[in-house]
Amino acid sequence: PILPDLQVTNLYLSRLSNTTTGGKIIISFMLTNNGTLNATNTPVLIDKNSSYENNINFTVPRINTGKRITMFFSWNYSQPGNYTIKVVADKNNIINELDESNNMQTLSVFINGTATEIPISACQAITQPGTYALTNNISSPGSTCMALAANNIDFNCNNSWITGSGGDGIVIGGSNVTVRNCNIMSSSRGIRLAPSGSVYNILVINNTAINNGIGFFLQAGNNSFINNTAMFNTGEGFGSQSASVRDNIFAGNRVMNNSGGGFKIIGARYNTFVNNTIKGNGVAGVVLNGGNYNNTFVSNVVAENVRGVLDTLYLGSPSTGNLFYNNYFNNT
Repeated sequence: PILPDLQVTNLYLSRLSNTTTGGKIIISFMLTNNGTLNATNTPVLIDKNSSYENNINFTVPRINTGKRITMFFSWNYSQPGNYTIKVVADKNNIINELDESNNMQTLSVFINGTATEIPISACQAITQPGTYALTNNISSPGSTCMALAANNIDFNCNNSWITGSGGDGIVIGGSNVTVRNCNIMSSSRGIRLAPSGSVYNILVINNTAINNGIGFFLQAGNNSFINNTAMFNTGEGFGSQSASVRDNIFAGNRVMNNSGGGFKIIGARYNTFVNNTIKGNGVAGVVLNGGNYNNTFVSNVVAENVRGVLDTLYLGSPSTGNLFYNNYFNNT
């Protein structure tokens, strides 16, 4: 029969380092249509298994056959204890499918008490798991300022500034790492994810990269960039260059007035760009520089850029299968 087949897979926590009361956790999962017919208006439930937290209900407008979407969601648990998170697609079976048994996945998490922050007052390498808090503005001319070289790190800048003149502001080299509330200026790259298979489950949230070479640069997969700002960088606001850049989500970011473009991706696949504001950038708001496929762009504002979307070849490789829907375009 010609029917969709919705499947929930790859449910995991991307904040294993901060499963504490009041600490934000991030869940990620993939929603795939393995059927022979496109699926429209698919309802999805995220059950947090807590009487203190509201569940999440939303609708996915469209999933084409053979396509998948990676989704990230965050919340805080206000009480310690064991929780079983449940993600269900088409919870009421309103969509007729080839297989109704693969629509749900569960994941258990234990929430501890409040974590103790370790103060940081100078540029350095962090090589041990933990929760760290920057206490003042710091700088490191000509070299990388903060190297997050361990797994399970929560790094909070508390809106302090990191400045440089040639090196990277923050380099992330481990997994299950969160970087939040950082302001980074005059660095080669504001925040960079190292090119390693061990760099995943990264949350970059509420950071600002301004007047750098590149605002945010990644060469890794299964990460999330949420509510960040990239402005007035001489290169692109967000850049990537690797086939390993896959299954990331970019949500709610402001990407504005960057000379080299807003988002510039090379060889990326299965990434989701949603609710971003991409305005006033040189070259183009979105630059697909070859070898990109099956990326999804939904509900973004792409305006006042030199071009809206620029699709170019890179080493002879085209970009294919990228999906744009419900975006606003108004460019010069």
